[in-house]
Amino acid sequence: MRAKTLKERFKLAPRQKWFAHTSKDAECDWVGPSDTIGDAVLMADSWFEHRNESVFVAHGRKLNKREIEEMGVDYDWEVDSAEAFEVVMPGKAES
Repeated sequence: MRAKTLKERFKLAPRQKWFAHTSKDAECDWVGPSDTIGDAVLMADSWFEHRNESVFVAHGRKLNKREIEEMGVDYDWEVDSAEAFEVVMPGKAES
């Protein structure tokens, strides 16, 4: 499988939104959905009470009713954390 291009990583497909978290490896509690990367970053910064120097942003995909029933889950968004990228918060990183 070929790696996604930068353009592909930043383009949302239908039923996708942006999510953010302070840990790329988080299995739950991703903050979102957001329409833009910037909105996801700001939402996560607020949600995690401005404590972190960076957040990770990833695509989340809206599951349809059939997928939810087949998987037997109690959530309706699935985040692809393997494709998450780090955003350093302005003014928070150490110089």
